[in-house]
Amino acid sequence: MNKKYLPSALILYLNYFIHGVGCSILGQAVIKEALAAAWGVEAMAITAISAALGLGRLIALPFAGPLSDKLGRRISTAIGSASYAIYLIGLALAFNAGTHGGYTIAYVCAIIGGIANSFLDTGIYPAVSEIIYKAPGVATMGIKFFIAIAQMLLPFVLGVAVTSTAAGLTSYNPLFYGCGIAYIVLFVLVFLFPLPDADQKASGKKEGLIDSLKHTHFSFESIAMILIGFTCTGTFQLWLNCAQNFAKENVGWADPSIMQTYYSAGTMLALIVTAFLTRKIKDVRFIVVYTAICLGTMIAVLMGQSKPLMIAGAFIIGWAGAGGLLQIATSVCNMLFPKIKGTVTALVMIASSLCNYTILTAASKMQPSGVMTYASTYYARTAYDWTTELSIYLHEDARGRGLGSQLYDALEKELEKRGYLRFLACIAVPNEASIAMHEKRGYVQVAHFPKVGYKFEQWHDIVWMQKTIDGPVRKIQ
Repeated sequence: MNKKYLPSALILYLNYFIHGVGCSILGQAVIKEALAAAWGVEAMAITAISAALGLGRLIALPFAGPLSDKLGRRISTAIGSASYAIYLIGLALAFNAGTHGGYTIAYVCAIIGGIANSFLDTGIYPAVSEIIYKAPGVATMGIKFFIAIAQMLLPFVLGVAVTSTAAGLTSYNPLFYGCGIAYIVLFVLVFLFPLPDADQKASGKKEGLIDSLKHTHFSFESIAMILIGFTCTGTFQLWLNCAQNFAKENVGWADPSIMQTYYSAGTMLALIVTAFLTRKIKDVRFIVVYTAICLGTMIAVLMGQSKPLMIAGAFIIGWAGAGGLLQIATSVCNMLFPKIKGTVTALVMIASSLCNYTILTAASKMQPSGVMTYASTYYARTAYDWTTELSIYLHEDARGRGLGSQLYDALEKELEKRGYLRFLACIAVPNEASIAMHEKRGYVQVAHFPKVGYKFEQWHDIVWMQKTIDGPVRKIQ
């Protein structure tokens, strides 16, 4: 590698450091909840905005790849940086718009973010392979390494970036604005430092995606390598965007955001280990082995549904699903088709984006079971160990069948079996149906707090109801 390209390589990699935040923020449960509250939608509806990133990529990739091959990596990267700035700053503006079109603005901005991602991919993947030409696989895995660092730090950054609006809403706009400004700086820097193909100017008519592929022969193996973009993206995108919600709803984990750190740690370790092993083991073997590991892990998490499994799953999916698998596949394709690196990168990313859009759009419309039950400790101190807050949420399609009472029977029975003696329910009012149901179960109102809950742009009263169980005080199981 020519040393004069070292600053250039760093600038290219920093684009993906900020991208690591940009592609992950909408998957964070706390951000989903904050945006959902601002826009008056369900938290899972935010997943549809993540899916719009994939739609934007699908729109741009057929043009971005050939443009990178034709005009050079600098132009493609610059377009990507500028578009990403629009996406991130746009999210902040969408939040401020609230229920007055905020969700729609965010969806459009996400499409622009997907376009940005397309130009970054088709510009930077070939560029780093050309800079670190003796180890292109390691070069492309370096992209994922910078993404992983950002994703690992993100949960800690969230605590610093959070603010409250005058209306009492939780906001993460400082994070959106900060990342957007960082991309503006990178847009300027990409024009100030040299790239290997900076003097490569093409003449004549620009080729599109179809024209670029007319005389290219694709073997069964190369097609399979391209399609890996779909399968591996499906794995880590589902995990990034749905795992935290799954942990909250099915495992009862109140704050599963730390999973992001385990996921990123697995990714970073995999990148280091895999980069070392690729010097001794063929790249394609990792593609087979890592895919099998991902499949087994997803099945185990779905079947086991426990906090330790979620933590282990986050680490393993980070390792095998996101630890350079997409980058290895892209690098192999670039080596197979050295004359159309930008175009073949676009093909891999089209497969990836198709998965991103279809899978996440489907996930945004799904209800895991139509039911969510939970019970949590009332207060962290030992004196309150025997008191628990419990609640049940039913999807509207699951109501009117007596399921609420059945679930309460099972939940209270389990809690009593474990040693809990005081059951508390917090209810936003007016909600006569819920209060009547609790009264039938022996709950009595013990408190009424006026206007302490804010959602859908208005304040709500809450009441607390309590049920007392007679029995000996014993250690909670």
